[in-house]
Amino acid sequence: RDGWVPVPGHGTTKINAAFAHGGPALLIRTVEQLTGVRVDHYAALDFGGFVQMTDALGGVDVTITKKTHDPKHDRTWQAGRQHLDGVEALDFVRQRWNLPDGDLDRIKRQQAFLHALAEKALDTRNPIKIDRFIRAATRSVTVDDSVTSGTLRGLARRLLRTPLREYLTTPVAGTGQRGEQSVVLLDEAGARALFTAVRDDRVGEYVARNGAGNTVDAVR
Repeated sequence: RDGWVPVPGHGTTKINAAFAHGGPALLIRTVEQLTGVRVDHYAALDFGGFVQMTDALGGVDVTITKKTHDPKHDRTWQAGRQHLDGVEALDFVRQRWNLPDGDLDRIKRQQAFLHALAEKALDTRNPIKIDRFIRAATRSVTVDDSVTSGTLRGLARRLLRTPLREYLTTPVAGTGQRGEQSVVLLDEAGARALFTAVRDDRVGEYVARNGAGNTVDAVR
């Protein structure tokens, strides 16, 4: 979300500004221009749905490598395995203050949490819990007009059958300051290689050459 990229009609700014300036349509244009990959569909999950999905499964466990304090939400996370309810999970994935790599560590937290959420859903044998989880997800997701609720539920069920072990993140050159903003600077050559692999449906070959990026066993 802090990636410093060209946004059509608004110069170069953080990628999350695209949504603020022009909603889903401008965000899609920004991503397509940046990556060269066509965006066929759009989905956005609201924070309330995030909380409901987590609570529908009875909370989720994550492993934290080092004690840290989040001044924005006034939470202290202890090192070790932690059980998070929906509200705690939302604060956990939104924190970037006091994390060594700021937004990059926040991304790793989000990936670790989504992995834990999927694992918990996969391990759940209670069909009522699974149905509650899927309903919470589909109620809270805003999609483009071509996606029906049935399609969304079907996609959710397919994703729950897919083991998630490693995650790819757009390669970055590091972080920097633009005015008073902390931003993430993309590695242009590395990003171009990844985007080309996605566009050409050769992500497997890309991973074989470059590795899979982030693992999600434990995060800061």
